[in-house]
This record gives sequence, C-alpha cells and structure tokens, in this order.
Amino acid sequence: MKPRHRRALFFGALFLFTIIAPVLILGASGYRYDFQDRVLFPTGTLILKSYPEGAKILINRREEGKRTPAEIQGLPPSRYTVEVASDDFRPWRKEVEIQANRITVEEQILLIPKRIAVSSVLAEEIRTFAVSPDGRKLVYVRRGESEGDTLWMSNLDGSEERLLFPRDPKGRGTLLPDDAMDRLLWRVDGRGLAFSVSTPVSKRYFIVSLEGDERGERAFEFIPPGREEIDRWKWAQSGLNLFFMQGESLYRADYEMRSIERVIPDRIQGYTLLNDLLYFMTVSPPALFKQNLVTGERSQIAALPIEPPEGGSHDQLVLSARGKIALIDRHKILWLIEDAPSATAAPVAGKVQAALFDEEGERLLYQTEQGLVVYHLNEGGNLGAREAGTFERIVHQRGAIIGPTWYSDQSHILYGAGDTVYITETGGQGPPNTDPLLRIPGEAPKFVYHDQDQIYFLLRNRLYRADLSFGRPPSTLLGSHL
Repeated sequence: MKPRHRRALFFGALFLFTIIAPVLILGASGYRYDFQDRVLFPTGTLILKSYPEGAKILINRREEGKRTPAEIQGLPPSRYTVEVASDDFRPWRKEVEIQANRITVEEQILLIPKRIAVSSVLAEEIRTFAVSPDGRKLVYVRRGESEGDTLWMSNLDGSEERLLFPRDPKGRGTLLPDDAMDRLLWRVDGRGLAFSVSTPVSKRYFIVSLEGDERGERAFEFIPPGREEIDRWKWAQSGLNLFFMQGESLYRADYEMRSIERVIPDRIQGYTLLNDLLYFMTVSPPALFKQNLVTGERSQIAALPIEPPEGGSHDQLVLSARGKIALIDRHKILWLIEDAPSATAAPVAGKVQAALFDEEGERLLYQTEQGLVVYHLNEGGNLGAREAGTFERIVHQRGAIIGPTWYSDQSHILYGAGDTVYITETGGQGPPNTDPLLRIPGEAPKFVYHDQDQIYFLLRNRLYRADLSFGRPPSTLLGSHL
C-alpha cells in the first residue's frame, strides 16, 4: 500500500473514531442525539417486573418488543402511559414519569385475573370460623337444631375432622340452646385456641389445648375477677397464657396452672406484646412503658401529651419491625414513638380508626373517615420510592371500609366496601390502580384474609375460599393484617 493511501486510511479511521467513540460513550451513558434540533439530550431507563411474568408492554399505546421482566433504555424525559397486559388478566396501566439519567422501577406489577377462583370449604352450615396461622387447619362453630353450639377442627384439605368442645356433647360442659360461641382466637404456633360464649345472662371464656393433655382436661374455663366483658386478647409467646384487659386492669389466664393473675398493678389504657416484652400505657400520668415478662425489668419509653381517658375507651398500640410504635389515643389522634428511652411522641394524623405497619416496618397504613392513607417512614433505599415523611392517599372514600390489610407482596392493600372486596396498589407516583376482586352478593364483605393469599368469607352461613395467589412464587408470601 502506498504511503498516501496509508495516511488517508489512518486519518479516515481517526476521523471516524473521533466521531463514533463519543457517540458510543454518550449512548452507553444514556444520551441520544436529536437530529431535528441537532442536540444531545440525556435519557432515562424504565424497569418493569410483573406477576405473572411474560406480559407484553405498551408505552403510549405502542407495543414494545420486550416482555416482562424488561429493561427499556433510552426514553426521553417525559410522562408516559405504561400498560402491562397478559391473556386472562386485567391490564395494568399507570402514568410513569421518566427523568434524565435516572432509573424508574415498577417491580411489583400485580396482574389481577379476570376471574377469581372461588370454592366451597365446608358442606354444612356454620356460624363462625377461624383459620390457623399456618393456613392448614380450620376451627368452626356448628349450630344444632335443638342443642347448643359445638366447636370443631378440620384440616383444610379435608383429611380429618374432630370435635374440640364440648368433648362429650351430652356430658358436663354442654352449652344450652341459647348459648352462642362468638370469638375465636388461634395461638400463633397453633398449639391453642381461646373462645368466648355469650349466654342470656353472662359471658363465658375458655382456653383449649390442641395438643395432648395428661389430665384429659382439654378446655379450661377461666372466670375474670370483675363483671365487665374482657377484651384485647393476646397470646403470650411461651405457654398457653392468654392476656386480656378488664376495665383498666391487665390479666393473664394460665392454662397449665388453671389460674388467673393480674400482670401489673398499674391502671392501663392499652397494651401489646412482642416476644417476652410487654408494652403498656398507664392512665395517670399518661406514659408508655416497656416491661420484660421474664425478668420483671421495667423502663419508661415516653411521657404522653394526652389527657387521661374517660368513658372506658382504650388506646391502640401497634409495633413495627424497625423499633417504631404507633399509638391511637382516645381522641383518635395517631402518634409515632421511637422504641427508646426518653422518646417523644410525634402526632401524625387525626380521626384515625386503625393502623398497621407493613412487614418491613417502613410504611404505616392507617384508616380515617375519609379513606386509607399510607405514611412512608423510611424508603430511601428503594429506586423510585417515596421520601420518608410523605403521605400517600390510596383510597378516598366516605363510609365504611372493612378489613383493610397489607396484601402479601407488601405493595398492595386489600379492603372491603359496599358488597365488594378491592385491591389497590401503593408506592406509585400517580393515582393508585384499584381493582374490584370479589363481590359477595347481598352482604357486606365480611372477609378474612390469610397470609397464604386466601380470602375466606361466609355467605348464607356457608364458608367459601377465594384464591388470590395469582401464580406468584411462595417466597413472596409474607402478610399482615389491620
């Protein structure tokens, strides 16, 4: 090759490198060239993950060549209408804002089936029921035509059924025809059950062991010291010990010892348990305490700027996984408190009816007369997440909202309204998507949501189950309830 040809080839390659290399580098850095305006501009990236996977993606009604999960690069900064769709599922749509040099993540896209599978659980009519914490067993109350209620337990796969109470329907302890079992409460590990019976003159309370009992006494009827009804039932972590409040006193019913004892001498306005720790609020002066149930060690967490209670209403205490405590006082004001000595109570909202932290303790769902709100405590580590201290109204609705609870993926909320159960997303930058899931004809949606993504409900005294797993992997089954 002649020298002039080599020089021409060298300078040509140098020219192409000078032009192409910056384009490649800028392109890899997320920049694009606008040939019309003749300018370089930064772009953003959109990551989409859905359950189920393999759904098609449409951006501004234009179908992309990729399926979920997908990473779509080179999007000019703007607001886009994003749709994720799959056969037999309702499409997911959302306004998504793409920012320059930023990654926007929508990783909890839940596609709702067009039809929810509903099946009958029991053939016979029942009055009330409770599902075990592991989702494998069911206790329920049968009502005889001429006899009192009976309590039964069965495996949800139908493999076994047995009578729990009374052990001998014709023997001692049989309920009268006018007696009615009402409340059922499983112990977390499934070893025990507490229930109450309403009679024409009083209330009766029982603890049932679901394991072998050497004395052959399966049920323990405990009699509270006062005449008032008891409430705020909670199981202790160890032993078949049931905590409850009567008036402003806290008691513990011990199944093994067949005894009742007052736990602390203070008059209290509310309490909760975490492992071997007891959290409680004293009436006067109003203060929040923590006490170790094993060692008896006690410490004050915070003095509370609220008035002493009147009229017997109780405050609500809710604990998070990150050392936060939510308190709803008798004036329906929601406070947040750090689980640390000398903490202070910070007001969050008013007219609050109930509250519940998510599984990670990063968000607080609370219910007001106006609907449902999520308060974001700490989500700085998630791409596209809302800032700490911000509020997100996910349901704006006057009237009764029934049973709001975190769905097991922790990014959606289930709730009932009218005769329908709904699911709505959280954490988005625009209005949340809300879908009707299940209609219970002619009845308010009094449903029980279980962590295994099953909804149980009674319809004309028959028990049904709706499967809400939507094909998601079992590793995402975490759950919590309000």
